[in-house]
Amino acid sequence: MKTQKLSHVLFTFFLLLTMVGTTFAMAFPQRAGTLSYIVQATDVERASELVDQVGGLVTARLEIIDGVAATLSAGALAQLRTMPEVVRLTPNAQVEAAGNKIPATDYPNVIGADVVWAEGVTGEGITVAVIDTGLANHPGIEDSIIAWVDFVENKRNPKDRSGHGTHVAGIIANTQVSKDGEWNGVAPGVNLAGVRVLGDAGQGNYVDVIEGLQWVLENKDTYNIRIANLSLVATPMSPYWADPLNEAVTQLWANGIVVVVAAGNGGSGPMSVGVPGNNPYVITVGAFTDNYTPDDWSDDYITPFSAAGPTLDGFVKPDLVAPGAHIISTMKENTYLAETYPENVLPKKYF
Repeated sequence: MKTQKLSHVLFTFFLLLTMVGTTFAMAFPQRAGTLSYIVQATDVERASELVDQVGGLVTARLEIIDGVAATLSAGALAQLRTMPEVVRLTPNAQVEAAGNKIPATDYPNVIGADVVWAEGVTGEGITVAVIDTGLANHPGIEDSIIAWVDFVENKRNPKDRSGHGTHVAGIIANTQVSKDGEWNGVAPGVNLAGVRVLGDAGQGNYVDVIEGLQWVLENKDTYNIRIANLSLVATPMSPYWADPLNEAVTQLWANGIVVVVAAGNGGSGPMSVGVPGNNPYVITVGAFTDNYTPDDWSDDYITPFSAAGPTLDGFVKPDLVAPGAHIISTMKENTYLAETYPENVLPKKYF
């Protein structure tokens, strides 16, 4: 697993496209630190006034640089970007002791998430249900978790002995700022609902997954769950419409939830896409690699492990591809994946 074949977690290209059109109209409380910025103007007084004008909160006066520290909503940040009196807007990036930096991730830039961030869109107010092995209290995602349910062991608090679900959630929502000065997650403003349906080794069954989907449907309005991610796959046993797991997935779609699923890592042969990726009502995501050159598109290619269509029912799949090789994301050290593949463990609880 040296290439960290977690292609199925990278549904986030579509995630960001979905959020561009939906999040501006919503007014939800921001999480502390999600949008902490330094605002510089001609002097500290004017910087403070500009922050007040857009409804931000000044948290520190920085006379030494003619600026202020401020907590801003996504909309306030977008307004400040249009004001000619604003000399500079800088994220309140994390500073650490030399040699102890958070690893940087490239995939947000590869898919253009940084361009969307510049418009003030971070996914604020949207909840993504991560239907997987669970969620750990990792610094990059722990403040984003607003709901939790466990259909494997009925644990009351979030846990993820596998590491897979935490890795998925980090790609989606990691709020940590890395050494490149940018967020490590694609949509750092989203909330997370952890739905544990797979065990420590990443295995489960239809009943647990369907129960998880049923919980998402029953709680979608309570937590504003707009997107469900299933980074899991099963072997097709019937036409898609006669498969119980696919029936449950279709019910989420019918009730307004965008369902994004893995194509699978079973190779590029025809009809290799599994359940629920073979469902025409979901967004099925395959994997490509930037070949370790994120700024150069010319050498990108679809990975040989990424599953392909057509499906057994004749549908063209996957619906899109996204970065899915050498993916760096959140994971604690004492997990099944970290212990099985120690060569992939990185500092600061990354993998």
